[in-house]
Amino acid sequence: MGTKSTFFALSNFFNSKVLSRRTKVRLYIAIIRPILTYGYKTWIIINTMKRKLRKSENKVRRKCCEPI
Repeated sequence: MGTKSTFFALSNFFNSKVLSRRTKVRLYIAIIRPILTYGYKTWIIINTMKRKLRKSENKVRRKCCEPI
């Protein structure tokens, strides 16, 4: 399962008004970030890949920090 599919599978949690921002951030750190960075030690990181990783990270942060 890729990062986008994991994010969309968990979108109900990120859109939830019941969960706190702290809980949403913990979900991201525990589930989505490891999937996003799986095998990163073997990657040849180029600037475009860095930008894509940063964009994914920022998208989740924005979703977590939306007004409750």
